[in-house]
Amino acid sequence: MKKLLDFMKIKDRIIGFSIVFSLFYWLFDAILSYFFLYHEGTLLGMLILDIPINVLYLRSLVSVLFITSGILFSKVMKKRERSETIQLILNKIAYAVNTTENLNELFKEIHQHLGKVVDTTNFYIALYNKEKDIIELPYYVDEKDEITEFPPGKTLTAYVIKNDKPLLATIDVMQKLKEAGEIESMDSFSEEISVSPAEVWLGAPLKIEDEVIGAIAVQSYTDASLYNEKDLDILEMVSGQVAIAIKRKQATEAIETSEKEKSIILDSLSELVTYLDNDLEIVWANNASGESVSLDPDELIGQHCYTIWYQRNEPCEECPVLKAIETGEFQRREMTTPDGRRWLVRGTPVKNENGEVVGAVESTLNITERKRLEERLIQSQKMETVGRLAGGVAHDFNNLLTAITGYANFIKDGLLPLDPKREDVKQILKAADRAITLTDRLLAFSRRRPIKPKVININDLILEIDKMLLRIITEDIELVTLPGENLGSVRADPGSIEQVIVNLVVNARDAMLKGGKLTIKTENITIDEDFVHEHIGSKIGEYVRITIRDTGVGMVKEVVEHVFEPFFTTKGEGKGTGLGLSTAYGIVKQHDGYITVESILDKGTIVDVYLPRVYEEAEKIILKERDETLPEGNETILFVEDEGLVRSFSVRVLERLGYNVIAASDGEEAINLAREHNGEIHLLLTDLVMPKIDGKELAKQLKAERPNVKVLYVSGYSSEITLQHGILSDETNFLQKPFSAADLAQKLREVIDETGGFQRTSSFKF
Repeated sequence: MKKLLDFMKIKDRIIGFSIVFSLFYWLFDAILSYFFLYHEGTLLGMLILDIPINVLYLRSLVSVLFITSGILFSKVMKKRERSETIQLILNKIAYAVNTTENLNELFKEIHQHLGKVVDTTNFYIALYNKEKDIIELPYYVDEKDEITEFPPGKTLTAYVIKNDKPLLATIDVMQKLKEAGEIESMDSFSEEISVSPAEVWLGAPLKIEDEVIGAIAVQSYTDASLYNEKDLDILEMVSGQVAIAIKRKQATEAIETSEKEKSIILDSLSELVTYLDNDLEIVWANNASGESVSLDPDELIGQHCYTIWYQRNEPCEECPVLKAIETGEFQRREMTTPDGRRWLVRGTPVKNENGEVVGAVESTLNITERKRLEERLIQSQKMETVGRLAGGVAHDFNNLLTAITGYANFIKDGLLPLDPKREDVKQILKAADRAITLTDRLLAFSRRRPIKPKVININDLILEIDKMLLRIITEDIELVTLPGENLGSVRADPGSIEQVIVNLVVNARDAMLKGGKLTIKTENITIDEDFVHEHIGSKIGEYVRITIRDTGVGMVKEVVEHVFEPFFTTKGEGKGTGLGLSTAYGIVKQHDGYITVESILDKGTIVDVYLPRVYEEAEKIILKERDETLPEGNETILFVEDEGLVRSFSVRVLERLGYNVIAASDGEEAINLAREHNGEIHLLLTDLVMPKIDGKELAKQLKAERPNVKVLYVSGYSSEITLQHGILSDETNFLQKPFSAADLAQKLREVIDETGGFQRTSSFKF
């Protein structure tokens, strides 16, 4: 600024010197031309020198030249001074463009600098928004109006943007543009906005590469001669700098927006995402990374990943991130932190333009819950597989046991009361009974044991078996029953649920060797999403919960994970079959329920059984005692069994009971025998699974020819005739293998006598 002022002083000196020099020249010339004679202060006379006229002309010309040259030189210097001033201002604007980050602050500086060479009393920067089709005013300074945006329309601003050329618009120019249809109004803005009309308007386009993005403009409301073409040139030069600034700012904002969006996305992830350098120092971390160790993400910067998460002083063995840096390839591995949490750690190498690895992105997912659920799912699938296997084995065993127990009873029946062989036969039958119990439990576990559910109230059931439970437990165990108020009904097989409760009570008793407290509690409960999330296989809904709580020795977590597996037991050898809880598990699952076990070592165990609640009135529970009498009959029975041992035993029993028996080894033979038989066939007694024609198809064909025939199915397991999960329909007559002579005799009369028939009691017993 000082140099500029000094320059201005030099210019004034030049002009002043020219004028002074000319005056002195004329004065000297006069002195040389006229001599005045004085004596003692008295003018005596004047001597005039005779100077030629051409000399006088020359002297005058020299004087004029001095003055003219001074004036011309002054104008040259003034023009040079303006050019240098403009260049200085442009340099300052360029400097501001490169150093000012805030666009609004930059516009203020441009406004300030431009005002030194162009009147910027009324100044604005306009940007065209294509998406909104509107002209926005990010910077607007005006002595009369205040606006922030306006529709493009046919305005002076829009004209400059559209035509990509600067415009000096006087009143005459505006009028010509309006007549030509280029603008609709003499105003610089849209007619829709009420603004003061300008006397003169000056604008230049803002252009980025080949695209005009807006305009920069000044205007005057009072002085029509305020701007000229030189001002337009200056504005055009400044517009280039403004465009550069806007372009740079847009690029910066785009980068910042992109970075912000990336940061928002990464921070919204539940995964731990960090960027590490080649020394495994954290350069950047998302929110989840900080939250995992209760720190702010910025506090992780500069620290090693193995120190933060694994409390180590050196990289972890088999670290996937370190391997990614070393190999330049993606790596992954499951890892466990000292707090027991399990993580899936993935390392992705980051390379520069030369392909050199400069770091790695570590993305870590907490898979603790997923692994827990996977393990439970695997356990559930394993239980299902074991159940299918157990059901198949039980089916085959039941056929064998039917024959073993039947023929053993025949032998026993044929021996004299004092025959020593009777004791041997009793041991055979005792062992067979144990085998039958085991297969029955396996069928229960595999959900293939037939059940006939009815609507019951669990409180009523517990009340019925209360005395039996007291006989099961020892005297040093206190039994507390807490029946729930207004307990809902459930659809269940009373005998099966009784077995569940008895099994759980027996387990609780065996866990309290030194006595304790056994609590049976019932209540209504709702299973919600949180429960379902925690317990695979459970379903949302209303349930009745039966809780069996003991104060026994409890179990460790590893034992609890296996308690429902068949033959798994913590009891000593010979003290348990390992089928108590697995049987309970199968029965509960067969009722679409859910069962859980929680246990703490030396504190006790809690078993919760959830049965779906139904809103129906409960039936009265009557637990029938077994009738060992053998009712006889004289009806004709078509008996079909593909297993020879079972067929011969059953035929022998049926004939002893007085029935007429037509025996067949498969369905085709049975159909042929039925067609050959001229008399009535009262009942079809058939196995379900047979070669060629199964029991169901056989019954269908036979009923087509003999509509009045009754049907009784037998099988080692019931899944072939169930509607779902071994639940029998009310129309299905079924006898589970293995069966005794008494079982068969009673079931036959039950089916035949539904519509009447002959019946008497047999004296022959097994």
